[in-house]
Amino acid sequence: IFRQDNLMDESIFVEVQYGSDLFPLAVALDTTITQLKEKLVHLTGLNVAQQKFLGVTNNGSEMIATLDLTEPLRLEFLDRMEAAPTENNSHSLDDTKAFLEKLRRLPPSQTFLQQFESQHGTHHPKFVHQTLDEALEESKSAALPVYITLYRPEKATIFNQLYSSELISLIDDNFISWGTTLSNDDPDLPPIIMVFDFGHGIDVLDTISGSIDAKAILTRIFTVISSNASRFDAIKHTTAHIVGSQDRDFQKSLEIDAEKERVRSEERMRREAIRRNEEEIERDVLKRKEREREVLAGKLPREIPANEEGTTIAIRMLDGSKIQRRFPRDAKIQSIFDFINVNLPLNVEEDVPYQVATNFPRKVMDDPDATLASQGLVPQGLLFVSRLES
Repeated sequence: IFRQDNLMDESIFVEVQYGSDLFPLAVALDTTITQLKEKLVHLTGLNVAQQKFLGVTNNGSEMIATLDLTEPLRLEFLDRMEAAPTENNSHSLDDTKAFLEKLRRLPPSQTFLQQFESQHGTHHPKFVHQTLDEALEESKSAALPVYITLYRPEKATIFNQLYSSELISLIDDNFISWGTTLSNDDPDLPPIIMVFDFGHGIDVLDTISGSIDAKAILTRIFTVISSNASRFDAIKHTTAHIVGSQDRDFQKSLEIDAEKERVRSEERMRREAIRRNEEEIERDVLKRKEREREVLAGKLPREIPANEEGTTIAIRMLDGSKIQRRFPRDAKIQSIFDFINVNLPLNVEEDVPYQVATNFPRKVMDDPDATLASQGLVPQGLLFVSRLES
């Protein structure tokens, strides 16, 4: 059932009732019956071939402006088997969708924007430079339809002085704009197509072609927005719910990561504290050893000059190094032990059991109170330090 109201000179307000649903549409006067049917496809789910206006001579190219809408115009929905499968106009929408599906993954046009601006200036919607597939994905995320421009430079009169600031603002606020340049081999499709992918492929919401001004396009765009508002609001609500759930999951993940990092940080701090404590203990041990060695060095007998009577004792240490000193002949074997301890590396473990002995003949120096002379270590002696096995 249709009702006409005066909206503006170039358009009418149409109300479509389908079952218990009522759909308001603002359509341009030059809208054809086929274009009106295409709008109804998205409202009712019935394809163009299944729609027949009763009492209309031409159910395809006749324009709304020529119809008598003083009385309700009845629309009959045909069974799919009754619908004429060969009706030319019923294939235009399918052809458009098929071509757009082909365009989805082609690289972005490198010449479209340059060609468009060279002929029509820079005052136009904000076209995204990406594939159509990427534009459709972005449109789903934003719950906004895609405003597609299929540009042919030789057939571009529709764009001459088309984009007013009001129209550009309406498009930029409610669409993702995408465009490409068509070649001569591509099908002759409408230059402006508004689409959305509701999850089962591209749905054509409206197409614009022919001689049409900015006011009429404003009406058509407003109709697309208003007639699909509930569907886009549902998508936005679902998207917001998903995003909210993702945000909560992300926040939870951040909290888990933060807790893991806190545990790791505490473990690092614990290990660092242990390391610093061990280093402090090691420094204290070294300082103690240094003090003990200073005491031992102070107990050593005076080193005898070469021109005085004494004995030269050479000692091969545990690490293979050699130390040497001139002792008094009556010095005790303990002085040899003290001399060795003073010269042990500071990093050698404390209380390392070792013994001191001559090599040939082997004789272990095991009496600390014996003199060097009594052990046959005059006028010189060579001693070896070896580790005692447990």
